[in-house]
Amino acid sequence: MSNTPESKRIVAFKNALIKEIPKIPNNKESVDALKSLPLSSLLIHYINWKIRLIGQRPRAISGRSRLRKDTRYILLKENIKSFLTQVEIGGDLTPYLSLRALSNGFAPGAYVYDGKTDPDEDKDHILNIMGLHHFHLGLIREVKGHQNRTDTVLLAFVDRERFSILGLFDHSVFEHLDDGTMSPERKQLWKFYDAYQSRMLPQGGFELGGYGSMGITTAGTAGIATIAALRHAKVIRYVDEKLDDRDFVRSLYGNTPQPKNPKLDWIYRNLDLGLVDVKASFFGHFELGPT
Repeated sequence: MSNTPESKRIVAFKNALIKEIPKIPNNKESVDALKSLPLSSLLIHYINWKIRLIGQRPRAISGRSRLRKDTRYILLKENIKSFLTQVEIGGDLTPYLSLRALSNGFAPGAYVYDGKTDPDEDKDHILNIMGLHHFHLGLIREVKGHQNRTDTVLLAFVDRERFSILGLFDHSVFEHLDDGTMSPERKQLWKFYDAYQSRMLPQGGFELGGYGSMGITTAGTAGIATIAALRHAKVIRYVDEKLDDRDFVRSLYGNTPQPKNPKLDWIYRNLDLGLVDVKASFFGHFELGPT
């Protein structure tokens, strides 16, 4: 790790990420834990949380036939139709996500055993292990901004262009039985998942699993979060050193008129990493995020 002091731009960027990440508990201890991290480690936690959310853009849907084979489809037909319309038109899918995706971003005790915090408190293991988001299918928008909760959820693989449906499941899909074995719904999930992965693999290929097919770390976080964080930190450090060079800065604006006094700040838009000049209405990305 470099001993070079971080620029004001990087410090401001880190502080913005720390402020955005939902913390458990939301107190000074959690904030201090994040502030103590080097840039790459902070980005790992931020990205691992942020992949639970979904960028707002139109997506092509596949796998509708898997829904029609489920007896629950008839009862939820209108709910599913309403939800998938939002997927196709690029609507905001956040209200359909688990509430934990919005509230459980970083828990210090999940990484340093404190006897109180569940190590899974700030993780979505079905997302990290299988790469699957799950969505509630309520038709009513609650006062707090989320769709009303449904016991049946829809699981799907989501990337920037595609929304690939795996199936419908009830909430026991997230549970183990008292003897530690998988619930019938969880067994069905693995059956569907293995069949889907087998169809997608080229002959002779193998599957790491996990979000973005990048596996899962020993900390229980998505492998893609670590890979992206290390790459993004490298880009930030390399580019940031050049941002006091007038000619380099001028080259970044391209066809956007450059203001007399440019002010570039690091920013994530969803997980697209780039620089923004608010007054010039300029955003230039260096790395595109997964969703």
